[in-house]
Amino acid sequence: MFRMYARAGRTFGGNFPLFAIFSAIPVALDLFIEFANVRSSSGAIGANLFLYALITLYSHRLLLSGKSIPFSAMFGRKQNSPLEGPQKPFMLRLVAFWLFSAVVWALFCWAVYQIAGGEGRDVLYVVMIIALVPAAPVVYVALALFGTVFPAAAALQDAAMSNALARGKKTFWRTLFRLIAGNGLFTLAALAGATFLFFAVGGGINFALETFLSFLSGLVGLFGIHLTATALCMAYEEARELSEAEVFS
Repeated sequence: MFRMYARAGRTFGGNFPLFAIFSAIPVALDLFIEFANVRSSSGAIGANLFLYALITLYSHRLLLSGKSIPFSAMFGRKQNSPLEGPQKPFMLRLVAFWLFSAVVWALFCWAVYQIAGGEGRDVLYVVMIIALVPAAPVVYVALALFGTVFPAAAALQDAAMSNALARGKKTFWRTLFRLIAGNGLFTLAALAGATFLFFAVGGGINFALETFLSFLSGLVGLFGIHLTATALCMAYEEARELSEAEVFS
């Protein structure tokens, strides 16, 4: 797990300008919607999802390549850049997994709502939050079994689900531990940091500070995505090493 943190931190820090730009874009978009007095934010939600999908792809490719992207390289297209290459194979699989996760979460939301009962928007918000607790392990198990399809698709290798399942079985328990314990500890640390900032700032939040905190929370969220990508890339590499060892044994 500590190897996962070290690798994720090294790659994230080495490509910080890229992640900072991706964190600033949603903040700028929200500011534009607020000042332009746009009533519907559905376009902003779609743009944010596309950004998260793109940074997920870029995280996998940066981790697999071990390279860092210079700031100047982000404004041009170079054939030797690890960010280049077809995006469709990865995006199709990511969208399918997002839909699967949404269905799992919705089913647990329905189950919790049947138990809790009640009406009103506040009750629905509480139900949605509580449903995350049982939904997360199910999603993590699916990732541990099939998640190596994402590094394979990012690297433009064989991304068949049957091959992903074969790889996932080889590294299932260690990957599941990294996903649950690694991401869990990071989530707790992020919540502790947010709580500390809340009490430290108190009621003195102005516009500039609120904007900065939004940018900071975006960075934290992107690192969480990057951390998950790190666990899956490590599983992909370890499964391939085990397969090669079996061939030569």
